[in-house]
Amino acid sequence: MRRFANVVPPSVLIVGAASLVSASSLVSVIRGPGLWVGAVLGVVVALAATAIWNRFELMLLEWVAVSLALFILLGGVVAGPVPGPTAYAAFLDGLINGWADLLSSVPPVAATGPFVALPYTLAYLAAMSGIALVRKVKISISGAIGPAIAFGIGLLFSVELRSIALLQGSLLVALSLALGWYQQRFLGFELDEEIGNTTVARRRSRFLFAGAALLLAAGVAPVLAPFTPGLDGRERFDLRDNLEPPWNPLDEPSPLAQIKSNYLDENREDVVFVVAAPEQDLIPRRWGLATLAAFDGSVWTVGDSELDGLAPFVPIDDRTPEPELAHTVSRPEVEVSVEIVSLDGPWIPVPGRASSIQTGESLGAGSVRFNGRTHTAALPSGVMGLSYSVTAEPSPIVDEAALAEATYLGAAELGLDQQSSAVRDWSADVVAGADFGWPQVAAIRDSLRAGGYLADEQVQPGHSWARLSDFFANEDFFGNEEQYAAVAAIAARNAGLQSRVVVGYLIDQAKLDQRSGEVAVTRTEASAWLEVFTEDFGWVAIDVTPDRDNEPSLQDEGFRTEAVATPNPPPTIPPPPEQEVAPEEEVDEEEEEDEEDQEEASGGILTVVLASAVALGGPLALAGGWILFVGGLKALRRRRRRNAPEPAEQVVGAWYEVRDRFHEFGIEAADNASLHEFAGHAESTSTAAVGVLELADIVDRSAFAPSGGGSEVSEAAWERSDALVSRVRRSRGRLDRVRSLASPGTLMKRGSR
Repeated sequence: MRRFANVVPPSVLIVGAASLVSASSLVSVIRGPGLWVGAVLGVVVALAATAIWNRFELMLLEWVAVSLALFILLGGVVAGPVPGPTAYAAFLDGLINGWADLLSSVPPVAATGPFVALPYTLAYLAAMSGIALVRKVKISISGAIGPAIAFGIGLLFSVELRSIALLQGSLLVALSLALGWYQQRFLGFELDEEIGNTTVARRRSRFLFAGAALLLAAGVAPVLAPFTPGLDGRERFDLRDNLEPPWNPLDEPSPLAQIKSNYLDENREDVVFVVAAPEQDLIPRRWGLATLAAFDGSVWTVGDSELDGLAPFVPIDDRTPEPELAHTVSRPEVEVSVEIVSLDGPWIPVPGRASSIQTGESLGAGSVRFNGRTHTAALPSGVMGLSYSVTAEPSPIVDEAALAEATYLGAAELGLDQQSSAVRDWSADVVAGADFGWPQVAAIRDSLRAGGYLADEQVQPGHSWARLSDFFANEDFFGNEEQYAAVAAIAARNAGLQSRVVVGYLIDQAKLDQRSGEVAVTRTEASAWLEVFTEDFGWVAIDVTPDRDNEPSLQDEGFRTEAVATPNPPPTIPPPPEQEVAPEEEVDEEEEEDEEDQEEASGGILTVVLASAVALGGPLALAGGWILFVGGLKALRRRRRRNAPEPAEQVVGAWYEVRDRFHEFGIEAADNASLHEFAGHAESTSTAAVGVLELADIVDRSAFAPSGGGSEVSEAAWERSDALVSRVRRSRGRLDRVRSLASPGTLMKRGSR
């Protein structure tokens, strides 16, 4: 034991324990056992290097070199379960980009991959600096400076959790005092100068002084801190408040939801972009703007369902990454020049699978982002006025005979547990009896093209479950490219095919025949289509929208005109014959008095009935009036929230609506509960509240998105909010629903707006 203490002194062990506390400063932003595994391994590296230092009597620089070698060697173990090139690449990515990624992520993140390198590095630096101070500085408690500084650095990247912060601070203070106590004994500071030993009185005074210092700090700090100049009401510094959120492609509006705006009368003839090539035959007809591979029940996005909806867009110079899904039949590439004239958003038009996008030196390297899974290119700053040249393998044009012989990949899933019953039933019926592959794709295409019509003004935009249910409400389909492409991709996914939605432009064939050297693409050429993957040809485009010149007849719309026989006019009614008027009979006075008594009795009964009705109906009328008054105020509040001037305020209003209505039904959390704490409590309290976490995620993303994420995000937030409120209301009894409607508590609640 003494030999171990010589190799790893107790002061070094105390510094190692304090370093673990330093790494725990990230516990509020990184969750999972990987945090503690990384922190422990970081301390182990420092302790192992110190043991080698003491055992072989190394010099300071040699000790640092040994520790760095061990640090890099164990880095691959930290970042991946199996050491290898992938694990070490993740470790280096965490060292270089992990801190910025942590700041730009919505906490907490999972302690996996590159994020584990952060507590590992923090604990290593805290232990190494503390051990160096213990060995080289002959001042008590000096070794606690390293863990304290590392703890402060970790706090810059974390969020405030008061209970955990109090525990961490207490542990750091206790370990610092323990380190000072040990160093006093080791350095001889506690020896009595007269006898050269530690007396009982000196030992007691040391403990009494330490205890008094702790009691004084614990008692005085809470009292004096609020009155310290500059600290009264001062919020905790948060580094996230000073950062501009990085570009997140999922915050961009779905281009599929913007299809309809291209066909408005004021936009139809606007030139979107101009394509030029040495020969007109080299200009492809089909240009993809954005590929949408994930559907969340409300909108198709540029994410990927196989990646939990993520959208990995990496910066590129000129060359694009190698495609993850390859095909066997290759096609010659074309090189064309493009000039964007009036195209909003970040998406760059690309004719197929691009291998090179050259934008010139003005943008700088890495400005263009590219998704290798979906072949979608983007410029976060916006593409308006952009000029570039693109080399790409155009989308294949394959006849049906070849598609029938092609090999299709299966095991595709929509990624959602619940679907609209109308869409699910139609998806099953349309492919019933069809073999896997092309027969299913052809059945989906033919059903939509033969049984539907394109209508831009008669239908509402959107492709959520509710909107698609309306799409199937009639015998004939009425919608625009948005609904047809969304329905086709959902049906293909339900059939087990690798499919996705592509939004882009189909250049008019007449323009390609002009051979003028360039083509001006207008908004009327905007479209959306289905893509299905084959091992032979790659992603093949399938047009599922009907022709625009296909007009429905009146009979198709539900009107029918038939010849109906006109009946003969009815015969004239003869006047009644003249009749003699019978003489009036005399009325007995006694009979008149009896009739008057009966009338008075009936009038008295009527008075009693009216009085009873007033006595009973008065309170009911007051109660009904109160319910109408409170309900009207709540309706006005909901309208004010729903129609807030900014999308971000609308998203927050959707959250407040759920919070207030849940409060009326007894589902509530602490006043200082965060979004996810409230959502987790609500889902654990009532099964009807399942889905609140998804709304909380939308509110979080909207807080970091530019302009709150746009109207599409606010529409999605209110759609989920209304569904949650309706589901919780249906789960309660009639008396609870009336009581909640009459309760004015949320109207008077502080913070309600």
